[in-house]
Amino acid sequence: METKPFQIRVGDFCANGAEVLAVMMDEQEGVVLATWKQEFITWVFPTNNQRGTAHGNYFMFNLDRDGDEREAYQRARADFLDRVATIHRRATR
Repeated sequence: METKPFQIRVGDFCANGAEVLAVMMDEQEGVVLATWKQEFITWVFPTNNQRGTAHGNYFMFNLDRDGDEREAYQRARADFLDRVATIHRRATR
């Protein structure tokens, strides 16, 4: 039986158990925004190895503090968009 390579998709779970909230890929690399336990995570990965979860930035939150999760998400979202812009700049050189 042929096994399909793992592909990161919104709503799916990564190899590390994180749930994918957003993903962007070009031909060479991609970036993901995911959530796991009480943190949001962004990381860059090569498109030919989507299981990799290296180069992560972590944005932890405390559910007991009002607005903490929202603030962590906003910081993680901004980091995701910054990483997308960086990948786009590299790809268009």
